[in-house]
Amino acid sequence: MTNPITDQIRELRHRLAADFDNDLDRIYADLQRREKASGRVVIDLRGERVATDCQAMQQSGGGKLSPADHKSPPLGEQ
Repeated sequence: MTNPITDQIRELRHRLAADFDNDLDRIYADLQRREKASGRVVIDLRGERVATDCQAMQQSGGGKLSPADHKSPPLGEQ
């Protein structure tokens, strides 16, 4: 069973690719031109980084844990 919305998106994608001879650089240049012409605010997240440490996931209570405290119990002993 096909989804009509997915079918529309695929058709649009194929027409867009055909209009620019499947040249991604030309498609991207057109996208940038359309963004500027739209007058909408476009946010560039290329410089953003996701935090790798999450303090919300840290042990509460402020106590120090030894490496043995971080080990999982052997299988069957949970």
